[in-house]
Amino acid sequence: MRSRGKPAGPGGLPRGFFGRISAEAAERGDISERQGIRMGFFGRINAKISAAPRRMGIFFAGVLIWLVTASAVPAASAASQAGEALMTQTYFNQWLAQATAPLETKIRQREAEIQWLENEIAVLRRHLFTEIQLTVGDPRGFVNGTEYALEAPPVLMGGRTFVPIRFIGEQLGAQVEWVDTLKKVVYRKDGRVIELVLDQASAWVDGQETPLDAVPTVMEGRMLVPLRWAGEQLGASVQWDAASQTIYIRLAKN
Repeated sequence: MRSRGKPAGPGGLPRGFFGRISAEAAERGDISERQGIRMGFFGRINAKISAAPRRMGIFFAGVLIWLVTASAVPAASAASQAGEALMTQTYFNQWLAQATAPLETKIRQREAEIQWLENEIAVLRRHLFTEIQLTVGDPRGFVNGTEYALEAPPVLMGGRTFVPIRFIGEQLGAQVEWVDTLKKVVYRKDGRVIELVLDQASAWVDGQETPLDAVPTVMEGRMLVPLRWAGEQLGASVQWDAASQTIYIRLAKN
């Protein structure tokens, strides 16, 4: 029995096959307009194949097959390249880890040595210096890292820092005497005698009157003295950190 419709072309499909299928599908609403156009395109190609001589038909069929198969080649090639890149990256990471392992070991050893040296330096500094850290408003003082409770926290007045008389004197190695009848504090250290009187703008150092840039005051029943002046008179260096309102006092030990 011979099939109805148009005779088959060299490509093996009846002439007008794609056109007829797309038209019927479009009438039923099974495909969209764009899909119909696409199927019509293949229909026209099939018609050309059917109308061409056998060799041309084979040629066009070969082109169609090439178009279908060629599209899969880039995907396979990309997958192959991705696999090679992954293998290359993995190999490089392994090589890098092995190559740098001895260096990382040496770095850890040097870090441990540095930490040991820092600890030794801290011990040495405690033997050589008395280092005091005070912060405005903080009722704690730190002497070589050890915390102490202050009689009163340091205060900032008129651009000057004031501290309790006894703490600063004793931590800097002075004997501290409070003469209540005269409202006077006396520091004695290494043969020097330093006297400060409440609300007086002068002090006496070994009997010599010395002007003060800040007057000793009292707060909450505690006499406070200007820190920089008292610290320097007792042989210490005084540094002020405005950002943190912290005072650093260092005194070399004999």
